[in-house]
Order: sequence, then C-alpha cells, then structure tokens
Amino acid sequence: RVLEPTSALELLEMFIRVSKEEGVFPARRDWFMCLAMDTLVLCGKELSVRKPVDLGAVMASLRTYAKERKSLRVLAPVLLPFGSDTAEDKVLEHFDALWGLVSTISADNSWSSPLLLAPARAFTAKLAEKGSHVLPLLTLPKHTPGCTYPMLLRLRLLPEEAA
Repeated sequence: RVLEPTSALELLEMFIRVSKEEGVFPARRDWFMCLAMDTLVLCGKELSVRKPVDLGAVMASLRTYAKERKSLRVLAPVLLPFGSDTAEDKVLEHFDALWGLVSTISADNSWSSPLLLAPARAFTAKLAEKGSHVLPLLTLPKHTPGCTYPMLLRLRLLPEEAA
C-alpha cells in the first residue's frame, strides 16, 4: 500500500524486460528475474486484489522464463561443488528455489508463507493510513564489460527432508 500498483507493475515489467534483451549474460537475466520475484513476494497479495490481470501477465512471463532458462548444470558445470559429477538432487539454484516459492504462494493466492520474514507486518495499520506513492521512472543501466552481478546464494538451515 506504500506504492501505487501501477508503479509496482512498471518496476516488475522493467526487471522482466532485461530477460528479453539480446546478448544478455545469464547472470544478468537471473539477477533481474530474481529481483522481480522478490518484489512479488512483497506486493503480490496487493496486486492480486487490485491488478489481477496485470499480475497474471507478469506471472506468465516468469513462468516462460523459468521453462526456457538453462541451469548452471548446463551453462557452467565447473561451478558446481563437484563439477559435472555433482548429483542433481544436491544442488538447488537460488532462482529455482525462489521460483518454487513464488509459484506456490501465487497458486493458492495467499501470497504469504510462514517461512517468509515480514518486517513491515508490525506497521500494517500505520502504512494503511498513509497514501500510496508513485515511483519515479527508473532506467536500468545496460550491461558493460567488467560489470558483475551478485552471486545468488541461499542458506539452508534444515535439510529438505526436515523442512
């Protein structure tokens, strides 16, 4: 409720457009698609109520990207813990884990999970009193030689069997 839904959608669409740029490195695509999914975790519930059709288009773009995306196992097996000998069930990439979460919370339309931190929850009433803001137009810088993207890491506290 802090940000106008149209501003949030513009931000999401801007992140998704990066995946459609020509000659873009997979790390850049994954980084911006993960940003889009992180944003959805925060505002998906509000968008599902106020802009369901637009949210559906965003989810369709993410779904398409998730299907077409090449995994680290294909792109650079040398980066896996034991190279190409790493068992497939031993590595779950950040993108895949985040996509699993987003697709699950969107499928049941709850847009929440007990596993997600929600620091703003304590301020919900206060935030509801304030008006929404329009995000100024943002532009993403183009990729340039030497540009790096943060490594996407996950901290697994419990083995998957226990989770």
